[in-house]
Amino acid sequence: MKNGIGLMKKSTWTSALDLDYLDETSAVKNQKRQVEIGKKLKQFNDYATKEAEFGRLYIGGFFNQIVSENLDGSHTSTSKLDKEVLKMRTHRAWLTHLEAHGTPRGILQHRFVVSMSKKQHDQLVAHGLNPETFLHDQIRKSMTKFREQFHRDDSIGYAYGIHHDTGNLHAHIALCPRTKKGKYVGFSAQLKGKKSASGHKNQMKFMKDFFRRENQRMTENFVDAGAVEKYLHQLQQKPNAEHYFFMRKQQPPPLTLTQNGYFINPQYQELVTMHSKLKSLNADIQQVRREMPGGFFRAFAASLLGIRKRTARRSLRQDQWGSYREIKRLQKDFFQLRKQYLRAHSRYYRPKAYGNQTTGNRNRVRRREGHQL
Repeated sequence: MKNGIGLMKKSTWTSALDLDYLDETSAVKNQKRQVEIGKKLKQFNDYATKEAEFGRLYIGGFFNQIVSENLDGSHTSTSKLDKEVLKMRTHRAWLTHLEAHGTPRGILQHRFVVSMSKKQHDQLVAHGLNPETFLHDQIRKSMTKFREQFHRDDSIGYAYGIHHDTGNLHAHIALCPRTKKGKYVGFSAQLKGKKSASGHKNQMKFMKDFFRRENQRMTENFVDAGAVEKYLHQLQQKPNAEHYFFMRKQQPPPLTLTQNGYFINPQYQELVTMHSKLKSLNADIQQVRREMPGGFFRAFAASLLGIRKRTARRSLRQDQWGSYREIKRLQKDFFQLRKQYLRAHSRYYRPKAYGNQTTGNRNRVRRREGHQL
């Protein structure tokens, strides 16, 4: 994996079920960790999720519905559950499923690691794109393709956690060895020089080939400035487009010395104002999205793809379309303002001709030397 995302290593776990290794903040991980979380990742503090979200498990496949169910029969999104509650529910659902269908040869879970190269990570953050979102996308897309290839009429269950404690952003993934219907889920490679008399499916080769194709597609998106501009425009058209982009966090405001004392640099004040407006627009988008029915985007996608057209379009009421148009309007305003913000940010923090210093740093040097600005 020179540039992109790849399958790094795999193991099969037959002892007690352990989901703590998916959590980068667990006690075991803290004992083994040699570096601070995110220390080796470029612009980590700009794009990273809230610190409280570090170590969160992400649930996929048929486990998602089981884990989200409450005692009263209602459902709570797994993204809104407390981290420890989520881990406990996942552990219980996993073992209950294996007790019902049996553990093949004592296997409790397949473990593997999916890692993003440093080159791709830095390439994404250089264009203001959140590498965490892209890693999430590739994991979920790869598991969907895996199910379609090997368990088309069934469903698989898995959980994973994103880790930031090395020089490569990566994810640890646990795959349940039984499908929803109880069939065995394999995840292995054919031995070199051996022909498979039993029709071995060679799942690891399939996954590696998938990531190779995705990496080639991603490389083409960054081949030149025109391709980058086209790709960014495509991302902005996604219903959840704001998740793919991040805003650079502000540095401490440099002060300018005048006859009357100190005041905040007006260029920086402009940055702060635009940043506040961006946060407000993003909050408005999330609020409208929360108020929309959960099945709207599925029905909308179905109508575009021609799947169950009549049912899908009948479910899209006029007020729902109004909410959808409101989201698109807010997203348009968000990305227009974001482009202005990035340009202003670049102008303000761009190194100048002398001393290779930004405007803010140069002001501080002058103030120390007794100069008036």
